[in-house]
Amino acid sequence: MSNYLHDTVQVGDELRVFPPFGQFTLQRPQRPIVLLSAGVGITPMVPLLEEALSTGQDVVFVHAAQNHEVDPFYTWLYELAEQYPQLTLFKCYENNDSGKAHHEGMLNEALLGSLLPHTDIDVYYLGPTPFMAFVRRTLKKLGVPDTQCYYEFFGPAEALD
Repeated sequence: MSNYLHDTVQVGDELRVFPPFGQFTLQRPQRPIVLLSAGVGITPMVPLLEEALSTGQDVVFVHAAQNHEVDPFYTWLYELAEQYPQLTLFKCYENNDSGKAHHEGMLNEALLGSLLPHTDIDVYYLGPTPFMAFVRRTLKKLGVPDTQCYYEFFGPAEALD
């Protein structure tokens, strides 16, 4: 779909679109919400974040990227954090030459564990398969129940275990 939009659709064209649907939607949150994304996985997190903020629950948003130049929603996210005191942002860049991330290097087990408020949370995650496999393993080790973890693949589904 992205290629079609970039290659074919022109400014002023009209598109008929539908709201997000499928299994990767915000469940009825009764617990704090943790959103974890890496790379382009941030894109589907934006509507989840907006909906999560409307619930009044505490929200932790963690995004991992190669560097600041490929972090498309940086300014907007920090503007949201100023509006919503229940939102905690954390940026993790492999290369933090910009100084705009909280952590330089890959997200690791100890760091992810320190970012979770506790294990009674709802976690949504999306990104490259190795990132998602890491998150799944780590959440299990930290004691977050599988029934409170939600993820989706951009491409064909793969085993994360």
